Amino acid sequence: MLGHFKKRGESWYFWVELERGADGKRHQLSRGGFRTRKQAEKAYAEVRDQLRQDSFITPTKTTVGAFLVDEWLPAVRASIRPGTHDHYSKMVHGYVVPRIGGLKLGDLTPGQLNAFYADLLVDGRLHRGPSQPAGLSPKTVRHVHTLLHKALADAVRWGNLGRNPADRAEPPRPRTAVSKSGRCSSAQSCRQVRRARVQNNGLARAPVGWAFWTGQDEQEASIGTCPSFDDDRSMCTRMR
Repeated sequence: MLGHFKKRGESWYFWVELERGADGKRHQLSRGGFRTRKQAEKAYAEVRDQLRQDSFITPTKTTVGAFLVDEWLPAVRASIRPGTHDHYSKMVHGYVVPRIGGLKLGDLTPGQLNAFYADLLVDGRLHRGPSQPAGLSPKTVRHVHTLLHKALADAVRWGNLGRNPADRAEPPRPRTAVSKSGRCSSAQSCRQVRRARVQNNGLARAPVGWAFWTGQDEQEASIGTCPSFDDDRSMCTRMR
């Protein structure tokens, strides 16, 4: 089985001829969005091995949005907390569906996910204040990546996908956390700093065990009531 490779614009794609179907027609599989030919060749090798091992899953017309909204969110509702499900749902509807929801689930590539993350960094904020940037912080984009990685891993387990494209995606690294009093040291996170203040200084107004992230980059730790989800301006974190 021979794979064919070609560069289209700034990315590479490959296509391969599959066996004739029951209707006698020739079928072709193609995937694109790879930054280099080497990445395309690696993806082709995975498809080739799956075909030889009879473990290849024929791509369907199901889109990323349809899978997340109609299958994944309803399926995980019973296994997670209501608040977590609500948070997942808002990220799916707010960030994922408007941008990559129309892509076919089986054709989703690491390159497309990387482009999606880059887009969120530049212009992903839903509710922009006067002094806020248009893009999301790297930390928030990583939250979106974590959600997608989990959802796509479930798609693999359920037989909807042969591999998880998020495994090879490269979400942005979060910036160094900053506390109210200044930059945290490399050995401490802001959450640790705030926990120490609660324990040592007796900030009675802080709800037990909760902190939340606020500020332009969501790296600034504050103690107070955990607010409701509102775009990327607040991210609640349970302190353990």
